[in-house]
Amino acid sequence: MKSRFRFHLCCVCMLALAVAGCKVKRPDDVISESKMENLLYDYHLAKSMGDNLPYNENYKKTLYLDAVFKKYGTCIRFVFGMVHTQYGGIIENL
Repeated sequence: MKSRFRFHLCCVCMLALAVAGCKVKRPDDVISESKMENLLYDYHLAKSMGDNLPYNENYKKTLYLDAVFKKYGTCIRFVFGMVHTQYGGIIENL
């Protein structure tokens, strides 16, 4: 009877560790999925707006993109690093 109790206790402990270990923990400084989706939407919108500008207003391209990154409080290097490392599978669903 004791060996059966130990076996069940071990199974319950292993199950608890497996469930706790599988939880995705995201650091505070990583952008959430919904915020990343909004950022990418605004980024591509600003990029397309900048691509349609006449030649004499080309300087506005960077201003549009800077405004997007300022809105979300991040920089382009950080965002695209995160897109490729953290959000590889999620980007396909967008």
